[in-house]
Amino acid sequence: MTVNETIKHCPFCGNKAELKQDEHLVENEFNQRIFELCDFYWVKCSYSCCEQAKKFKSEEEAIIVWNRRQ
Repeated sequence: MTVNETIKHCPFCGNKAELKQDEHLVENEFNQRIFELCDFYWVKCSYSCCEQAKKFKSEEEAIIVWNRRQ
């Protein structure tokens, strides 16, 4: 993680929250479908009771918005 700020726990259930990175399905040179990571980030409750609806272009922005509960 490139940001110095710690991710606050889930505001609903109190469980730990984690930073996620978006991925999308692509075909490689062998026509195999694989998942590739994108540069979009969001924070999600580890218990899966909630997650950010918006995705951000930086880890830092995703964490700051989650911690402010916006």
